[in-house]
Amino acid sequence: MKGDATKAPKGECASCGKLVSKSNMAKHRKVCGKKKAPKTRKVINRASYKRTKDKILNKRFEQRTFNRFRRLEVAREQLVTLSNKPLDVDLIKVKQWTPAPKTSLLHGISMDSNLFAICLNTLRERCKKLYKIGHAHVE
Repeated sequence: MKGDATKAPKGECASCGKLVSKSNMAKHRKVCGKKKAPKTRKVINRASYKRTKDKILNKRFEQRTFNRFRRLEVAREQLVTLSNKPLDVDLIKVKQWTPAPKTSLLHGISMDSNLFAICLNTLRERCKKLYKIGHAHVE
């Protein structure tokens, strides 16, 4: 009990929560009240962004719309210049659909081109799920 009597009574500071002796409480309050956490660049930048957020976003929106219209104008001009020129391009020949030979396992499915395409797509999807490989491996 003697040890407890020699210790100074302590109180908790309201602002910082530290235990300070009652005799030093007034002095601590003066120091503690003046303490402020230093502002980091992150905090300063965040506050600045909040203040000017609308201005920044409006400027970006205007830039995007301006760039879109500029690209459209360029594309329009290119279309006009291309439409006046004659095209010297050969047409691409489309291959006729030929079913698989009768000896093949796929002969029945390959009689209908749409059904064959659907089956091939489902096979590709299954391979992607099961084996984690792309469609390039299933041809």
